[in-house]
Order: sequence, then C-alpha cells, then structure tokens
Amino acid sequence: MEIKLGQRLPLLAFIGSISGIIVFLVSGYMANSGYTAVRVIISLLTALLIFSSSSSLMLLRLYNENSSFIRELKNRFSKDKLNDLYNKSSASRALNAEIASAKEKKYPVSIIMLTLDHFTEIRESYGQTIGSHILSIFCMAVLKCVRTTDIISLYRGDEIIVILPDTDVETAKALSEKMCREVAGTYIPPLDGVTISSIHCSAGVSEYPSCGDDGYSLISTADLALFLAKRFSRNCTRVYGKI
Repeated sequence: MEIKLGQRLPLLAFIGSISGIIVFLVSGYMANSGYTAVRVIISLLTALLIFSSSSSLMLLRLYNENSSFIRELKNRFSKDKLNDLYNKSSASRALNAEIASAKEKKYPVSIIMLTLDHFTEIRESYGQTIGSHILSIFCMAVLKCVRTTDIISLYRGDEIIVILPDTDVETAKALSEKMCREVAGTYIPPLDGVTISSIHCSAGVSEYPSCGDDGYSLISTADLALFLAKRFSRNCTRVYGKI
C-alpha cells in the first residue's frame, strides 16, 4: 500500500512538537538542579530527535517517489511503445486471470483476434514508416469500439487481441463485426507522399468455456478462426466451431 506523505506530515509534526516540549521542560528542570552532564545528554537527544524526524520525512518522500517510478516503469514495459496497447505477455497474464475469475464466478469470457488484410504487402511496398502509420490507424480504429471492461493488446506483429470479460460468443461476434466496419471506414491521412485509400481486417472469435478452458486454448482457437477468415474471404469475422 502506498504511503501518502501528506497524511504523515501532520502526525510527524505533532510528534516532533510534543517531544520538543517534553525535552525542553526536562532540560529546564535538570538545569535548575545543576545536572550539567544530563543537560548535555538531553541536548544530544534533542539533536537526534530533530535529525530522525527529518530523515523520516526524507525516507517517506523517497518511498513515494520510487513507488510512482516503479509503477510507471511497470506500465512502460507492459505496453507496446508505438501504440500504447498492452503487449503479448501482459495480455496472456490478463487472460489467464480473467479465466480464473470466470471459473470461480461462472461467467463466459470471449476473445477477438484481429489482423490487417494485406499488411505484409503494404509494408513491403511502402516501407516500415508507412507500415507503422497504418498499424497505428488500425489500433486507434479498434480502440474506438472497445468497452471500458475490455482489455486490448497488440499481441504480435499486426495482430490485436481483445479480451471480453463476461461476454458470450454472439456478443463478441457482433462487437468484432463492428470493429471490422470501423477499420474499413477509417480515414487514412497521407504520409510522405503515400496515399492509401482504405484498409480492412479479418477477425477470429472464441469463447470460454465452449472453445477452451484456459488462455492458451482460447488463443489457439481464436487464431484458427482468424486463419480461416483470412484464407477464404478476408474482411470478415469467423467464430471457432461455427465456421
């Protein structure tokens, strides 16, 4: 749990003030009694108290700053640098966690796997810069369609995986078709003198528990559905087991 420095400052100030008053009163009493050695000890204790309070504040500040830094670092390593989507390892962890929750609470989990049609040809014809430009537009188009509960990841290359908690396969299919329409209708700004009029994508859908009972099998079945969508028609959605 994060320590909030603002919540600790009043407490530390109060403790420091009370301790200072006690030391001052005891020191005065001892001074009147002629205990010089005790006065020296109390002076040292006072200095130590001030130092320890300052050190505590500094440590709390460093703890909070480092906690924020660590969270930011984890966030950076869990996301794709170009498109700010979760990467493959983050998606796998999220999917396994969601399936574990679904097993306990008895609800379905669906995933959509999407990929651009003819993306390899675009990248080979126009180069890496245009390829990255098209990939970013693809990601933004899909992002427009996801819900707040969904988890979206750039899984590998130009493949996007969308994890849909508490969602059956028919709802997932409808959402996938919406994503494909959004991608097809997206405006593509020209870049470096290159104009591409439109892009399209294909998608595969699978569902826990009907298509698999773990993350690996769910991704495998969605990947197979995607393969068949690209092989036989493109620009469409296929559901595993209903092809």
